[in-house]
Amino acid sequence: MAKRITLKNIVIVFLLAVFCFSVVRQQNTMKKLSKQVAERQQKLEVLEKENELLQQKVDSINTDEFAEKLARERLGLVKDGEKVVNNSNGSSSTK
Repeated sequence: MAKRITLKNIVIVFLLAVFCFSVVRQQNTMKKLSKQVAERQQKLEVLEKENELLQQKVDSINTDEFAEKLARERLGLVKDGEKVVNNSNGSSSTK
């Protein structure tokens, strides 16, 4: 004897289909989110390395040695008793 298609069976099949569709959709969403998390984690690592290098640069700039180097190179300042050598004509003088 063949089973008859009833409203109850149609509702059950419909609910199973909706459930399966929801599960597949959630799985796709989870894959996308996992990929985004991995990409952002890589970007974070790159930015952390860049930040570390920049912090090292800031630390080196904030030293007395760097200030002295800039004063010598850009302002032409010298310490007492040092000789200044002018590379353009080879002359030197004492300050």
